[in-house]
Amino acid sequence: MKLFITSILTSLLISLTSYFIGGESLTLKVNFYIGISLLVIAMIMSGSLVSGDRMRANFHTSTPEDRKQNNKWTGRLIIISIPFITVSVLLYFL
Repeated sequence: MKLFITSILTSLLISLTSYFIGGESLTLKVNFYIGISLLVIAMIMSGSLVSGDRMRANFHTSTPEDRKQNNKWTGRLIIISIPFITVSVLLYFL
């Protein structure tokens, strides 16, 4: 919850700064690019962008602690990206 609130505050701060610098379109672009970048990093960390044989090889060569750490960071990155994507969607449709 603390991470989510921190990401909301960060998103608001970045949104206000970009709005005063370049208006609504810059705010939309900045939030969208940050949110998508975080989601792509989360997908890379989870290993979902590789084929089945590569995923199987990665599973057998990594330790349970490594997998747990990767899953923890994947979840964190997804939680952090939610406010940025939400602001982008709201600005796009409003």
